[in-house]
Amino acid sequence: RVTDLLDGQGLIEADVPSDDEPGDLTREAIAYPVGREIRLQALTRGDEGFLLALGYSTQRGYGRTHPFVGEIRIGMVDVEVNVPELGFAVCIGAIRVTECQMVSQFKGSADTPPRFTRGYGLVFGQSERKAMAMSLVDRAMRADEFNEQRLAPAQDEEFVLEHCDNVQATGFVEHLKLPH
Repeated sequence: RVTDLLDGQGLIEADVPSDDEPGDLTREAIAYPVGREIRLQALTRGDEGFLLALGYSTQRGYGRTHPFVGEIRIGMVDVEVNVPELGFAVCIGAIRVTECQMVSQFKGSADTPPRFTRGYGLVFGQSERKAMAMSLVDRAMRADEFNEQRLAPAQDEEFVLEHCDNVQATGFVEHLKLPH
C-alpha cells in the first residue's frame, strides 16, 4: 500500500489499530461527540450525493484540504457470522466493497510536526466516487484531532451525521406533501 510506504518513511500519521470494541450505529443511539468508528459507519450508509457535495466543498475552500488519492481498492470480502453454538465464525457469502485512503497535508501544530494525514472510505459495491467522497468527509471531520479550526459544514460532525441518511432525509421531505 502507498500509505504503508509513507508510514515507513515517517511521512504520514501512524495507522494505530484500537483494541476497543467498536460501537454499533445500528444498536446504539448517537450521542455526540462520537468515535471515528461510528462516523465511518454513518458515512458508509450515507447518501452518495450528499457526501459528494460535502467532499467537493472541502476542495473548493470550505475545509481547506488539498488531498490526493493514496489508494483505491475494489474487491470481494467474506461475510462471517459468529455462531455461539458452534464456537466459530461461519462464512455466509461474499460482497464487493470499494476502499479509498485519501492523503492530505497537515501543516503541524505546536506539539505535532508537519506530516500527511489520512481520510478513509469503505463502501458497499463498486463505487469509487462514493469511497473518495467519504474519505474526504472523514478527513474533514477529524479537524479536532489535529487542533484545526472547524470552519466548514463538512467539519461539523453533528451536521454531517444528522443529514447524511438518505432514507431519513427523503421521509422528512416527502412528509411535507401530506396533510398537516
